[in-house]
Amino acid sequence: MIIKQAILTRASRRADKSVSISFTTSLEQSTSEMAELDGLFQQDCVVAIKPSDTPFLDSELSDLDSIDVDLEDTTKTPSKRLRSVLYILWDQGVKDVEFKEFYKNRMERLIEQIKNRLT
Repeated sequence: MIIKQAILTRASRRADKSVSISFTTSLEQSTSEMAELDGLFQQDCVVAIKPSDTPFLDSELSDLDSIDVDLEDTTKTPSKRLRSVLYILWDQGVKDVEFKEFYKNRMERLIEQIKNRLT
């Protein structure tokens, strides 16, 4: 477990309604501390946030231990999730074509890639 005192520097909602949060540590971090954080890069983690002057209650710590992280998005079908991700890709890009055309082209490329793997 990694425990750091940090300042919440940013929280923003993403297109898929998840939230991107950023923290800045209050103190400099050593190379080994940074390596420990790097080891968690792109990993699913549990984060508990409270003001530094508010200690965690025993019941809260117990809740942390019992968290069952189910990351599967059951609110969208896989095709709807793919369409949402493609929309974000289009939105962050040049937008030289309408999304409808972009979606059609990307889906066709994906289908062709899969078909080419078939024997």
